[in-house]
Amino acid sequence: MQWEAIKATVKRIAQRSSRKHSSWRQNQIAWLQKKRSKILAKYSLAPDCLTSRLEPIEKQLSLLQQELVDNLALKAGKFWRENGETSAGFLKRCATRRATQTCIDELEHPVTGTRCSSPTDLQDAAISFYQQLYTPDEIHQSSVDSLLEAVPTTCRIPDSVSGSLVRPFSTVDLIDAAKRCPNHSSPGPDGIPYQILLLVFEHHHASRIATQVYNDALSRSIFPPSWQETCMTFLPKKGDLTSLKNWRPISLINTDAKVFTRLLNARLMPHLNRLISPQQLGFMPGRFIGENGKLLNVVMSVAEKTSSQAIGLLLDQEKAYDRIHPEYLRQSMSVLGIPSAVIDSLCTLFFSTSIRINVNGHLSDSFIQQRGLRQGDPISPLLFNIAFDPFLRSVNTSPEIAGFSFPPLAQETNSSAPALKIMAYADDTLVILDDPAEMPALQTIISMYSNASNALLNFGKTEAFSLSGSTLPLWRTYLQQLSPPITSWHDKSALSPLIYLGYPVYCSVTQRNQFVDQLLTKVKLSSMACSPSGTPHNDTTCFIPQSRQCFSEQLSLSSYSVSRACPV
Repeated sequence: MQWEAIKATVKRIAQRSSRKHSSWRQNQIAWLQKKRSKILAKYSLAPDCLTSRLEPIEKQLSLLQQELVDNLALKAGKFWRENGETSAGFLKRCATRRATQTCIDELEHPVTGTRCSSPTDLQDAAISFYQQLYTPDEIHQSSVDSLLEAVPTTCRIPDSVSGSLVRPFSTVDLIDAAKRCPNHSSPGPDGIPYQILLLVFEHHHASRIATQVYNDALSRSIFPPSWQETCMTFLPKKGDLTSLKNWRPISLINTDAKVFTRLLNARLMPHLNRLISPQQLGFMPGRFIGENGKLLNVVMSVAEKTSSQAIGLLLDQEKAYDRIHPEYLRQSMSVLGIPSAVIDSLCTLFFSTSIRINVNGHLSDSFIQQRGLRQGDPISPLLFNIAFDPFLRSVNTSPEIAGFSFPPLAQETNSSAPALKIMAYADDTLVILDDPAEMPALQTIISMYSNASNALLNFGKTEAFSLSGSTLPLWRTYLQQLSPPITSWHDKSALSPLIYLGYPVYCSVTQRNQFVDQLLTKVKLSSMACSPSGTPHNDTTCFIPQSRQCFSEQLSLSSYSVSRACPV
């Protein structure tokens, strides 16, 4: 295809130009330093003449050496981001001796159960795990229908505006989208960063081809082969790192493919932001993660004063993004009135992706992802919210789940705030139950969602806590008798607070003090890491330099590359 040929040519010329410029810079620095030494030797006894002759030489040297410094800063930023860190995060983890592990030393094979350590065995274990994870199970259409009934018929994108969602892209659209992309984002397997891609879009011959490619992707679901090729790498989570369940997969996707999904995300978001349940705060404009933490704090204060028997359940979905079924997602988008052309385009792009896994620098053979969302794609959070929204609505509208009821707003009126039943930030979900009799209704909805979408709830990691802080022995006994049981319980007798979305959930002064002491210790360690002497600073802040990462050679050279690839 012409588009693939353009990208290959741009990449090849940019690399060659970069190597040539690097060699020229090295020779130029050596020549300038040699010339500077001669001037120093010749005019050492004539300071006035020495200064005038040294100034232009040192200025040139300074510019060239600044290029080297900038390149080192870019490489440092690239290292941090490839390891899932910002500069501050990387230093902090070093200070607490929990530097991110990116080298997988050993894995438990998901099929044989044996421990693997050789590169070949590690790759085989990873492929076996993810091929199984990305192979869809059969869904129950009756469960899909029942779940989608919770979405009101009025909750649709109007037909009058749906045409704007499939409007052909213009060159200006592509350029504006590329300009909004973060320069520090790592490129995909083709190695082309956003800065070079922007130059391609701005070239008048290449832009015509690019516009045709993007419009074919939108209207006909025809994609360049490189758009459906991703490289998967891993970031560690908590827990046993010999289990692949405790590694978060990140897809390295080519930048031109991400511009396409960014364009679709920008078109869909203004409409879906009004349609997605207000209980969902994750990755939606104008919704803040702290709102859930603040609301929970208010609920717990009221629950303590009213001696409420209600509890909260922090549900844990196993591989929530990776288990979304394509047909369920398709129907979830359709019920919201998303045009069929957009649905076909996204489902074709996402569920026929060829993946190669990077295990310690070794790339595996490729396989096809048949379910799950690409983590690292700009539109994946929105697609997950679309798929998860019927579950939130089902819980929130269930007459069998009372949730937490607030007292009347004033003594002279019976009006009160709506009952709080569920809150979510992406897949982090908090459900509130007032009585054990409500649990069967929740289990039914969970089962329905699992049968409809391939979701898998991990009851072993689900945490229960008392909203009032009381011990609530009746609730604890009931939860332990479930199949499977919920054994994690938190109330005021616990020594440490529960952490919800990064916020401490405490029921006692002891828990609060424990959290504050732990926080101050972390601040102190971070301060020590930033101090040249290794001792903490006197104030509570420390200077952590921020570096910016971008993959590219100089843009002037890149512009030359584009011109070579698409001559006038």
